[in-house]
Parts: sequence; C-alpha cells; structure tokens
Amino acid sequence: MAGNILRVLRKTDFDVSGLGSGLSNTITVARRLDASRWREGVLMARLHSTAAWPSSATIQIFALLDAYTDDDPALVWNVPGAAALITFTQGTDTPPSDKVASIVAPFGPLIQIQITFANAVGVSGTYKPSLSIDLDLKGN
Repeated sequence: MAGNILRVLRKTDFDVSGLGSGLSNTITVARRLDASRWREGVLMARLHSTAAWPSSATIQIFALLDAYTDDDPALVWNVPGAAALITFTQGTDTPPSDKVASIVAPFGPLIQIQITFANAVGVSGTYKPSLSIDLDLKGN
C-alpha cells in the first residue's frame, strides 16, 4: 500500500518556561493537511535531547479534524474532548524518545496537528523540549 510521509514539524526547540503551576499551553503546528485521499494515518513524534523540563510535565500531541473555511481563515477550529494520540511525560520518557500512534478513520479531508505543554500542580520552572513530528498517510 503506497503512502505519503509528511514532515509536520522539523526538529524544533520550544521554550515554555513561563508556564505556571498546573497550567497548559496549546499550539497548532500544522493546519490544512490534506488527508482526503487517504484512509489510514500514523503519527510519529520524537522527543529529542532536552535541556530541561519540570517534574511530571507532559507534552501531548493531537491530530484533529481541521474545519478550515475561506470564510474565516484566521480561526483555528478545535474539536472539544479529543484525546491525545501521543503523550510524553517527564520522569517516564527520557529523551531521546519516540512514539507512534494511529489516527482512527474517519478523520476528515483536512487535519491539524496540535501540541499541548502542561505543568503538574505545584510545579513550574525551565521547560525547553525539542520535538519533531511526521505523519504517514496510507491507502488512497
């Protein structure tokens, strides 16, 4: 079965050190990824060597329906209640580490990839992870 590998996020160093105790920050790293010809998807995320991240901090990666419209192109449409496909947890996942997860069909004609950085309650500090993400779409 032929596939198409998309580099969603090249190795990128993030700095979310200002994130307070018990808080999270979500960013969209890719929008309008055309999945209309595909019926199966595999997401691979890599946590590269990291300078520091707080105890029990998590990094969650989501693949979501992108309801993009030319009528409101600046708006990022979020899917409430979507579960993370991949989670890295400080104290459990030691960099370098990689994880793979399947995207469950049907996933719509356009998808977006989001990352949520979160601190545990009572924890804050230097939070500088380095990530890369690929998406393998298969089976047109």
